[in-house]
Amino acid sequence: MYLEVIEKLSIESPSPRTILRLSLGSKLINGNECDILLDCVSERNLTSHTYDEEVARRIQNHIPLYYETMRVIVGRFAIKE
Repeated sequence: MYLEVIEKLSIESPSPRTILRLSLGSKLINGNECDILLDCVSERNLTSHTYDEEVARRIQNHIPLYYETMRVIVGRFAIKE
């Protein structure tokens, strides 16, 4: 919504990857954050099609990084009273 209303971007295919790349182009997130979140999307997709305990453990180890990255981004847009 922000990208369409504020940045005036037309979003043809609102996939997570598209939104992340547009967010990077609009400087809402930086390159490192974009890379981390693209990895997060890839790993999320992997978990929905893979039933491998080793893969699940590896992804589980990445969750704190994904959480912290999202927390920082959300905090950047928090309304300060």
